[in-house]
Parts: sequence; C-alpha cells; structure tokens
Amino acid sequence: MPRPFAAFVLAVSLAPLGAQDEPPRPIAATLGLDDHIAWRSDGQEFHERDPKPERVEVDRGALLDAACAEAKRRGTLVLWYVHRIQEQGLQGRQMYRAPVLDVYMRQVVFGDPEVAELCNHAFVPLRCMMDEGLCERFGLRPLAFVEPAVIWLDGDGRVVHWVERFRTFHGHWFASLCVRVLEHAGVELAAATVDELRQVGRWSDALALALKNDTKSQDDWRRIAHLQRLLRQPEQALASERNVQPTVEQLDSAEAGYRRALDALREGRESEAMRRFEAVAARFPDAIWGRRARANSTPGPDDRPLGAAFAGFESMDALPESAYQGLPRDTTWQGDRMTPDAIARAGVEFLLAHQRDDGGFTDSRYAYWPDSEITPNVWVAITAIACTALLEYRPTTSNRLQRLTDRALSRGERYLLDPTHLNRGKNEDCYSDAYRLMYFARRAETSGDEGRRRQLLRQMNELVAAAAGRQRPSGFWAHEYENAFATGAVLQQLLVAKAAGASVPTEVTDKAAGALLSARFQSGAYVYGGTAKGRPTGLKDSAGRMPVCEGVLLQVGRSDLDKLRFALEQFWGHMQNLETVRRNDFHSDGELAGFFFFHSLFHASEAVRLLPEAEQAPHWQRFVELLQRIPELDGSFVDSHELGRSYGTAMALLTLRNATRG
Repeated sequence: MPRPFAAFVLAVSLAPLGAQDEPPRPIAATLGLDDHIAWRSDGQEFHERDPKPERVEVDRGALLDAACAEAKRRGTLVLWYVHRIQEQGLQGRQMYRAPVLDVYMRQVVFGDPEVAELCNHAFVPLRCMMDEGLCERFGLRPLAFVEPAVIWLDGDGRVVHWVERFRTFHGHWFASLCVRVLEHAGVELAAATVDELRQVGRWSDALALALKNDTKSQDDWRRIAHLQRLLRQPEQALASERNVQPTVEQLDSAEAGYRRALDALREGRESEAMRRFEAVAARFPDAIWGRRARANSTPGPDDRPLGAAFAGFESMDALPESAYQGLPRDTTWQGDRMTPDAIARAGVEFLLAHQRDDGGFTDSRYAYWPDSEITPNVWVAITAIACTALLEYRPTTSNRLQRLTDRALSRGERYLLDPTHLNRGKNEDCYSDAYRLMYFARRAETSGDEGRRRQLLRQMNELVAAAAGRQRPSGFWAHEYENAFATGAVLQQLLVAKAAGASVPTEVTDKAAGALLSARFQSGAYVYGGTAKGRPTGLKDSAGRMPVCEGVLLQVGRSDLDKLRFALEQFWGHMQNLETVRRNDFHSDGELAGFFFFHSLFHASEAVRLLPEAEQAPHWQRFVELLQRIPELDGSFVDSHELGRSYGTAMALLTLRNATRG
C-alpha cells in the first residue's frame, strides 16, 4: 500500500545531501525556525530518532545567572524557554518525543512575529535545557512540570511566572500572556513611538498614542488596526481597516499566503494546503512565514510534515476570552467549567474542522514502531472513533452542524471502507477493526432503512471475520504484542456489534475470555502483556485496563458484578496517577502512560453501563467533572500528542455521551 505522503517524501529524498564525508544534519535543524530571535543558548539540541545526542557540557546555572544580570541591567525579565528536562529522576523519559513539540514551539509560538518582537525587545531570551542542578534550584521536576515550558525570571533570578505542558500552540495567546507577565511584574520599558511601545509589550499605550493623531495616514490606520487585533478588539479593527486600501504586496505577502494555506487545511482541503505551504516556502525562504511554511512541507522521520499544521496543533483562530485572563500555568481551559452541552458543541466543531479531503482524520503522528507503516491503521481507527462521536451528537446539534456532520460521515465512511487506507498485518491492526465495528454498529442501531441496515450488517460481519482472523491462538489480540487491554477493547466492540445484529462466533469470544482470565492476577490486576506469571502487577499500574477487562468478562458470563465494582473502584482510586501521566507521552509512572488515558476513560465508561442503573449515576458525575477539568484552551482534548487532538476530542465526546445519555 502507499506510504503516507509518499510522493512528497520521495521528492525530498532526491534532494542533494551535501558533503558525503559529514553526516547530514537532522532535518529540523535546517529550518531556522527561530533564527530571528537573539537567543542566549546552552547549545543543546534534541532531534527525532537521535536517542543519544551529543551532550553539551556547559554551566547552565552560570548561563542563566548571566541572563538575569542582563535583565537587571535593562530593567526587564528573562524569558527562559525550557525545551527539554533531563534530571536525575526520570532522566528525560517523561517525554521521549519532546523534539516534536520543540519544533511546534519554534514554528508556531516563537515563529509568531509578535512573540519574536517581544523576545528581542522586551525580554532577555534564553533557550536552555533544565538539568538536575536547575531542577533542584527551582524545585521544578517532572511529572508536575513538563516540557515544553517557559519560565520568566527577574533580574535577581526569582521566578515571576511559568507555564508548562504546551499542547495548544497559539502565537497570539502566548504574546498576550507575555504582556500580562510584564504587567504583573511591574515592568514598563521606556519607549517613545507607537512601534517602540508595541515592541516592548505596551500595546494599550501604543494604541492610545496612535489614536491621538488628528490626521492619520494609511500606515497609521494599519498600525491602529494591528494593535486593535492584538488587544482583541475585532470590530474596532475592522472599522480601522476600512480606511486602508490593501496593496498588492500585502495581498500577495508570505503571511497572506500562509493564512490561505491554513484556511484550506481547516476546510478539509489537505492537498491544496500542502501546495500553498510549499509555494510560500519557495517564494519567501527567509521570511518568518516562509520558514513556518517550510516546516509544514518538510517530512520528519515518521514521514509526516515536521510542522504543527497537519498534526492539528496549529491554529490562528480566536480563542475564547477566558484564555486571555490571568496567568495560566499550562494550556488547559482557563474559564469557568464548561457545561456538557458546551463541551459537546466545541468538540463537534473541532472535529468537523479537522477532517481531511480524503475523509480521514489523519492528524495523528503515532510512534513509528517498527516504522511509520503502522500509521495508516492508526488513522483508520481514529477516523472510526471521530465518526462515531459525530454520529452520536448529530441529533443534538443545530441544522447547520447536522448538514456538516452528514457530509463528514459520508466522506468518513468512504475512508473507512477503502482497503488502501489499511496496512494489514502491521501493528494497531486490531484497533482498526474494533473501532470500525463500533461505528457501523451504532450506525445500524440508528438506521431506519432496512436495506441500509442489511448493508451495515454485511460490513460488520466482514469486520468480525477480519478480527477473528487476527486473534492469536492464545485468544489474545495484539496491538504490538499480546495483551489484555487490546483484547478487552476488541472484545468489547465485538459484543457491541453482536448486540446490533452481527454474527460473532462463540469460539472467538470464549477464546478471548480465556486469554483475559489468564492475564488476571488473584488481586484483580491484569498483567501488562501476555499471561499473569511471576511478580504480580500492582493495582495502580493495572487500574486503567481493569474496567474494560472485567466488563467484557462479565458480559460473556466469566466474571461478576463485584469484580467489576472493584475494577471501577481501582480506576477512580488511581485517577490522580492517570491524570498526571496524561500530560506526558511515555510510561512516566510505572506502566501508566499518557497515551492510555482516553483509552482507559472511554472503555471504562462503556463498562459502567453494565452496572445496575441505580449504581451508575455517581460514576457519570465523576466522568463529567473530570472532562470539565481537562479541555484545552480551545475546547479540544488531548492525552498523548502523538495520538493527537482528533483522537482525544472524539474519545472525550464518546465518554461524555455515555455519561449524559440519560
């Protein structure tokens, strides 16, 4: 089958590599994404698939002290960008793909013209890894403090503010936060002109001065409109722009071309967006926007563009006003808790904007184990999850969203049924079958057309047969290796399909039940992989997979309600561990990992439906309260950045739907 972005990758691979006696530089190092910022730097870089980068030995404490001394002389703050944390505890293992997020930061955040301007004029910018000495000095360590992060320090080295765990990459939001940090610290740098005031973060003063002039040129009106947009005054900015006649250069600028590419991507036209990014990168190679575009049109080691746009992590849309209030510590939702209806509306809007032109939800950059050829199976699985979420919420949305949803589901089904989108026999194959069964089963349940229902049953029966063919002789299914959590997830959706009318052989469910029982310790914990033997797995490490495993065993008559109740008790009892590790991308707390969070959450919510109705309500309340705590600034959801926002948002919506079904 074709590899993702195959022609694109081939074209890049044919480019000249330069001198053959020197190893090629990592591709991300050639983009110059933040060369426009006058960083003080420790020189330490990390790149994808470079597990042991050459360690730069430098006194990072002295480097930081020198930056603080410069800030004190200038009467301002240090902006310290922490692109990597490597201390003695986890030794960097909390974020094994941190270089991916570093590219997003350099491209979208520090590649924002306003952020770059503030870094160069209002702060002393420092790019420096956080090592053991600096972790000890500031009392900041993973898992509570996770890269990428920014710390602002005063001239005496005291922390003024910090923000960590960037998962929403939004240049204007960060520029606004920088201005609020300056105001919070009482920093007001001297400036005389409108441009100088803007450069040092005094946006309100700059606008007031610009408005004072009785006679204003078109350049004055452009400055005013720009400042009004920075200050989130869109109506005033539109009024000011009416006094400006756009020039040909502005309409055909690098920024204009870049924004048109993003618009095409948001409207689902992925191929057009790629062409536009390539054109901007070629025409404006030395401009900020040209370098940003180059990141979106250059493949990384996983055969996906290095930049944030195609991975769903770049947005220039306006954020809710709550995002611009106070001094947040991370990029989670900052306003009052969203109602379930508001969460659902934001999630549906997000998913509709992230479907690609082929019908797939393909923003995930899932780990390439053993290589990127498993990615298609992941995309099929996520597309099925996203389509299921849209299907579930269709009846509750406006007429406009229903029309958009119908179109999205039609395109999504074509994607799901196209065999060229799969890579059979590779990792994650079982999940592509399980979640397609979930979608088609729910589609069949809501279909009033008998002919359509028969068609859906045929499709489900084909998928059941495919899943049965991939069941190991042991009864387990394997995403990479035989394990209980994948087996529980597949069996759960096979039973959903059976309830919807599909033919599921008893032999398949019996073998799966036997495998799950072989993976269960006497304590009720399930081993991470294979059968239970040797040292028992701890309940904390097993808490995420216990509900789905115990739930399906109950459904096939091999467990009981007390065991399911115990599994859910452990799930909620260790939720703080699960929530904490959600912020990371690796096994940062024993067997718990960020990429298991929504997998555990959704499948546990399915298991709760097996309890007597009188016992369900307290669980539903806890699910809702949890989902109200963790949306991103824009209302989307994410656990591991590898799996992506479409996955996280769709899983959150499905969990919410279970909790509020009524």
